[in-house]
Amino acid sequence: MNKEEYKVGQILYLIQSNKFSIAPVQVVEHITKTTLRGVETVYNVAVPGGEETIELSEFNGSVFKTITEVRSHMLENAHRSIDDLINKCVVKSEEYFSTPETELYVPSAEEETLQVDLGNGQVGRINISQDPLSAEESEEPTPAPRRRGRPPKKVGKK
Repeated sequence: MNKEEYKVGQILYLIQSNKFSIAPVQVVEHITKTTLRGVETVYNVAVPGGEETIELSEFNGSVFKTITEVRSHMLENAHRSIDDLINKCVVKSEEYFSTPETELYVPSAEEETLQVDLGNGQVGRINISQDPLSAEESEEPTPAPRRRGRPPKKVGKK
């Protein structure tokens, strides 16, 4: 039973549980019944465009006193729904796909060189058998290979 108190003439806002709609209603009757079961309060409300009244306690949904309460309630439900959708998506992505953080390539100890595609058909080789920070300083660096043949032609205006 609804324990809220309303005044005759007050406008209320209803959100139906099975529909996504907001309906304004006006309290037109406030009836207090005293029975063997106790005191019972009944509110009858008028709906827009209707001749009949409905008993508020029989309404299947939520009742709000202000449009601000309606807005807060709807935003809270929207946030909750969005969070649920996002959480389901994250769980599915973790279940079906690997992420770059978990699938990083780590060369094995047996591999001594690693080939790297530098683009434009060039491939570089990196020696990974030795940690460059622990290499002895006495080692001579390998000179870059010299280019043989003619120098490249200059393209442009003469």
